[in-house]
Parts: sequence; C-alpha cells; structure tokens
Amino acid sequence: DIGSVIDKISARMTNVKLGGVEYEAARYPLSFGGKSVAGGEVIFFTRTDVLTGITNSIAMNMLLAGTVLLIAIILTVTVFMQRKLRPLKILSNSVKSFSADNLDVRVQVTTDDEIGELGTNFNQMAEVIQEYSTGLELEVAERTRELKEKNDNIMESISYAERLQRAILPPLPHRLGISDDKCFVIWKPKDVVGGDMYWCRSDERYALIAVADCTGHGVPGALMTMALGSILDGLPRTLDGQKPSLLLYSIHNSLKETLRQEHKDSLANDGADVALCMLDKKDKIFLFAGAKLSLFLEKDGIITEYKGSRHSVGYSQRKDVFFEDRLIDWVDGSVAYLTTDGLLHQHCEEGKGGLGRTGFVNLLQRIAGSPFAEQEKAVEQFIAERVKHVEQRDDITVVSFEIGKSLEGRIGI
Repeated sequence: DIGSVIDKISARMTNVKLGGVEYEAARYPLSFGGKSVAGGEVIFFTRTDVLTGITNSIAMNMLLAGTVLLIAIILTVTVFMQRKLRPLKILSNSVKSFSADNLDVRVQVTTDDEIGELGTNFNQMAEVIQEYSTGLELEVAERTRELKEKNDNIMESISYAERLQRAILPPLPHRLGISDDKCFVIWKPKDVVGGDMYWCRSDERYALIAVADCTGHGVPGALMTMALGSILDGLPRTLDGQKPSLLLYSIHNSLKETLRQEHKDSLANDGADVALCMLDKKDKIFLFAGAKLSLFLEKDGIITEYKGSRHSVGYSQRKDVFFEDRLIDWVDGSVAYLTTDGLLHQHCEEGKGGLGRTGFVNLLQRIAGSPFAEQEKAVEQFIAERVKHVEQRDDITVVSFEIGKSLEGRIGI
C-alpha cells in the first residue's frame, strides 16, 4: 500500500512501485523562509522510464556537445597551426631554392613573431650573400679578362717566336745543294717552340751539318737555340784544316762564354747535345764528332751507330771535356741519320720505357732503301703512333741525307 511505499522513501532517490509502475522517489522536509514546518514533508515521484529517457537525452546531448566542442577545438588548432606553419614552410622553401643560380629569393614577412624575425634575418643574409656574390663575379670576370688579355699577348708572342724559329731553321736541300728527294727533316717541338734545332752550311768543298738538343723545351729551349745558332753561324768560314771535334770545342767555349758560366755567380747551368758532320766533297772524307749524340749510317740495309762523346757542350761543369773525331767510310748512296734523344726516349704507353737506340735502329732498318719521301712519311707515322695515347715528352728532331754525288753542288754559306 502507499503507506508502506512512503516508509521506504528516503532523502536519497529510491526506486518504488505504485500500481505496477516504477517510480524514482525522494522525500525532503518542508520549510518556509528557512524554517521547517513541523511534521511537514515533500515527496517527489518521477516515473523511472521518464527519468531514464531524460537521463539518456541529457547524456546524448552532452556527448553531442562534447563531440562538437572537440571538432571545434581540432578545427581551431588546425587553422592556428596552418597559419603558423605556412610562413615557416614558405621560409623553408625559400631557403631550399636559394642558390648560386637563384640569389633573388626573398621571403615576404607578414608577422612580427619569431617566424617573422627569422624571415627578416634570412632576407638580410640573402642580401649580403647576393651583394658579395655579385661583387665576386664582377671581380672574377675582370681578372678573367685580364688573364685572357695577358694570355693572348703571350700566345701571340710565342706564335711570333715560332715563326722566327722556323725561319731561322735552314732549308736543308738548299744549303747542302741537294734535291728534295735526297734528304728529309722532321722537327717536332713538344710545345709551340722548342729546344731542338738543326743547322747546316756548304761551300764548293765542305759541308757542315749539325743537330742539337738544347737544355729544356718551350720558350727557354728556343732561346738556347738562338744562342747556339748564333755561335754556329760564327764558326770559321774556311774549313781547311778544321775537324768537327775542334769545332765542338769552339762551340763549347763560346756557349760557356755567352752564358757567363765561368763566373761564380752564373745562374745559367745550361748547354746542348750536338751531332756535327763535316764532309769534304772533294776528297770524299766524312768526319763525325758528337757531344752525347750519335750518327746512324745505313749502307746496304745495315745500320751502324757511331756514338758521340759522353760530354755535352756548355754547362757550368768544371771538368775538362773530350770530343773525338770518327772517320766514316764514304760510300756513295749510303744514308746518314741524325736524331736528338726526344724520339729515343718517347714511350707509347704509361709506365712503359722509351724507344731506345735499338728500337730506332729497327725503325731505320724497316725504311732502309725506300725513297726519302716515303721514309719521312713512315717516321712521321711512327711518331704519331708513339704519342697517340701519351703526351709527347720532349722535342723530336730527325735529319737524314744521302752521301755521294748529290752533295757536289755549291749553294753557298
């Protein structure tokens, strides 16, 4: 009954059942104006199913409100981060694109926070780098122009020196009074100009032919050939009673005097290797003297080497030098070959040795008996093959001429 139900109701929410319906009930003392009414109470009844629906509705509304709030927070944070990170990303991309090819990159600063300050610092740094780079480019361009101008002047001078050196080298057939098909000359400096030279002169009776390898190559070597050429031009005009060994002594002393090598303060420790042939066309006497260079003579397909002395001409050496005359059999049709050591020392592969005297003799044996034009072409091709895969090491000179009646003409000195 209701009385028993009421007795169960306390101040806390109590589940009771009336007329088969469940209620949630609570009882509280009755009061007015803060004063309790004796024996007065208030009892609240709420159907359990209605309360449950209200509770569920409130929970659903709270969940929905929480979800909306969470979404709002996420969107707010996302927008905030995008606004903060966008300038940072722009700055990062600008830094990546800043290079020597793109020095105009700058960051547009729209904020005054840390990122804005970082962007301002980047722009200042980029400005300094661009100014420095532009100034450096202008300086490099100016230095490049100056170097090019100097290099052009140097190359122009060297080209002119080449023309002079080639003009000074004598026309062998004209000087010896022989036809072009009885001799050949190969002169290949390592650089534009070189330290190798050949020289000759002839009169009615005598012919002098010299091949020389001066100290160094390039411009220094070319200057040495000028000095040596002047000394050779100063040899006695009359060769009666002269011998090539005596002429080498004269060349040796003149070169030391020209370079002031007898003085203690001389800085020129230079000289030359020389092969000197003297031919008496009247009596058919062939004399040879060499300063570290040899004469190679071909007779009937056989190559014979006549070695020079172990001393060069010139140099500031204090010891005595010795040059020896070699008498060569005069055989009409035999062929003389003179060469500097440039070809003998030229290798064809890195780490490999040079041609050497044996290799040169083998080359001469292969071309012996051929017309001089073919011999010259064969030697040229041989040299080209030697330097095909490696750098030319030194100046190369090869001179060849036939012994016999072809030398009888007189062209003068």
